[in-house]
Amino acid sequence: MGPLIPAGQAIRNMKAPGTAYDNPYMGKDPQPAHMSNYYNGSGDNFGVHINSGIPNKVFYETSVGLNDTLKAAYLWFETLKTMKPLATFKTFKHSVLAKACLLTWKGKMPCSTRRIVKNAFKSVGL
Repeated sequence: MGPLIPAGQAIRNMKAPGTAYDNPYMGKDPQPAHMSNYYNGSGDNFGVHINSGIPNKVFYETSVGLNDTLKAAYLWFETLKTMKPLATFKTFKHSVLAKACLLTWKGKMPCSTRRIVKNAFKSVGL
């Protein structure tokens, strides 16, 4: 029996969710890149991993917009510290935007951060 994941095969593509793989071992990457394709089924603990492509893409777009993955990671980390376990994507969006404002006000993020994050969420239908 061969490997379940071919050597060098990614299992996530943050830039383009749903395109990481398409092979006989794993099938086709099911991750949606937009809320219009949100998985509502009961599989995968109601889509916890499948739907992660949506916030992954928001993170990617924020990183590119800021031209700084570390600043984007800092924003995500600071936001996730305050999130509740059953938060929705909409709640997450509002929390990230609020944290972006706070961190900008404190001088830890560039002034353009809120606009960049807002555009990133808009790109995935949020």
